[in-house]
Amino acid sequence: MSTVILAEKPSQALAYASALKQSTKKDGYFEIKDPIFAEDGSCSC
Repeated sequence: MSTVILAEKPSQALAYASALKQSTKKDGYFEIKDPIFAEDGSCSC
């Protein structure tokens, strides 16, 4: 399962990706591998 975070503007998406660890820019989105998001879809916020 994946967690989706929507951003209204590209600059907002870049700010989110920069704040989270291990972001990879893809075609139109960022893929985030961050320990705050568990593999089972739960959030350890």
